[in-house]
Amino acid sequence: MNDKNKNDFNIICFLILTIGIIGLSSLLYLEKKISYYPLYKIIIPREEKNYIMFDLDCKKKISFKLNQDMMIISNYIKKCNYNLARIITDKIAYEVVSQCKKEHISIEIILGIIQTESNFNPMAVSPKKARGLMQVLDKQYEGNNIDKAKLHDIAYNIEYGIKILKTKLKISKGNMSKALYYYVGRDKTYSGKVYKNISNFFNYKCQF
Repeated sequence: MNDKNKNDFNIICFLILTIGIIGLSSLLYLEKKISYYPLYKIIIPREEKNYIMFDLDCKKKISFKLNQDMMIISNYIKKCNYNLARIITDKIAYEVVSQCKKEHISIEIILGIIQTESNFNPMAVSPKKARGLMQVLDKQYEGNNIDKAKLHDIAYNIEYGIKILKTKLKISKGNMSKALYYYVGRDKTYSGKVYKNISNFFNYKCQF
């Protein structure tokens, strides 16, 4: 092979390699776009959704069932935080609805707080070491020993977050805006943020 042929061969190899790199980069870019910007308008199935899981810590089987309202909430959570796995958004939706009904407190208020505090991330930790969905501090709820190790557990965090809010609601004589003010440590702008997120949820829910 003479020098000219060698040069031509090298040029062809370079072009093939360049095209391959560009093609691979394009595929990775598209994959990222699809992964990070999915279509969120999901058709709600008529049937209920059932889960059966095994808790390795407690060594027991856990089951929970989602109705249509819970699935709408789960879809909203997924829309707000697309990095969360579907089973996580479903579990959050189930626990919010179940515990709010048990404690006779507004589902929308708790969703608004969770979105404001952690954007539905169960593993969130603040600079002040508040943890989990509702950003609970282990010494925040007087009269109860909160287990810091469990504050990233979805059910446990929501349970104690609601209890803390209810104590603040009692102090505020039923005034939710004041209760939210005390919940976050006396921030006058906090209730406005929570109510804005509640409004966003209502606007999403109206689509269905």
